Formats: sequence, C-alpha cells, structure tokens
Amino acid sequence: MLYGKLSAEKYKGTLIKKLSNFCDKAPILLKFITSDRGVTIIHVNSDIRYQFDWDFDLPIKTFIFNIKSVLLEKHYPRMVQVVTTSVALTAEEQARLFEDSDSTDVPTTKIVEERILWTITRVLVYKDIFLIQRDGERDQYRFKMNRSCIHFLQGYRNNEYTLESAAEFFFKNSQLIDILAPSDDSTGE
Repeated sequence: MLYGKLSAEKYKGTLIKKLSNFCDKAPILLKFITSDRGVTIIHVNSDIRYQFDWDFDLPIKTFIFNIKSVLLEKHYPRMVQVVTTSVALTAEEQARLFEDSDSTDVPTTKIVEERILWTITRVLVYKDIFLIQRDGERDQYRFKMNRSCIHFLQGYRNNEYTLESAAEFFFKNSQLIDILAPSDDSTGE
C-alpha cells in the first residue's frame, strides 16, 4: 500500500525558516510567534496581531502567501506618484474655450495630472533594492535606491512623508532595474 507521511514538526520547521525570510524582506516591521495552535503575526508599529491556524494540507508557500495578502492590504507602505503631462486640446475643446473667452488667444494644450498608487511589496535591505507594484497591475518593478532604504522606511513609518512626498523622494533617488512579470498561479510562488 502506498501512502504519504506528513510530519507536523517538519512542516513547522520549514515554515519558520521561510517565514523568517519573508519577514526579513517585508517593507514593514514584523514579529511572529509559533504555538501549537498556529502562527501569530505581529505588526510592530501598530501592535496588531493576526492569528493563522495551522493547516498542514496547505503548501507552505500558500500559507505564507495568505499571510502576505492580509498584511499587504492593511499595512504595506503606499506612495502616490503625481505625473503631469501636457496634452493637445481637441478641436472641440479649443472651440469651446474660444466661445467662452473674450481673448483670441486660445491655448492649444492642457495640463493633465495623473495620480498613480504604488505599494512597496518587498525590500532587499542590504542592497537598497525595492520591489514596488502599481495599483491594479500584477507586474512588479525592481528599483535600486541611491540612498539608504532603511532611512527611507524609518521616515515613512515615522510619518515624515505624505503619500505624494514619499513617491517624489523615492522616484527622485531610485533607478528602475527591471520589471518582473507575475507567475501564473495564485499562491505567490
């Protein structure tokens, strides 16, 4: 008879190693406690605790992905990039402006402001590398910061930045390395 053996202790040991790695690369300060019941994740800044019960049928990567999903939504740092561009006015827009104005000088362009929401999803602290994700997209953008990423994240945690000023500082002091396409499955692998 064929059967598979699942060791709870081996599962927990592997999970602890992978969870430690996840916490090291998270852009937020985390602590975790394991018990017989499951894993408790503590968000250090807010002291909010999240309990995840053991599910030995769940692959370890999926277990960690579920933890990341909860934290991503509630605690991961966000930035708002304000991009202004000059766009040509359509003939109809120019005609409307001409009718509404006493002047014969009608502008040919208008300024359009786009606000792009970014989430910092991962940090490689010793290399000052950030992975960020644009809201609504699955691609991740890898940036190398020319300043200390620790200093930037501490300033973010201490509310030294608004969402806009954080993005302004980040993009001013970072270069795009590459764009990482997502994997096809939903486990975060």
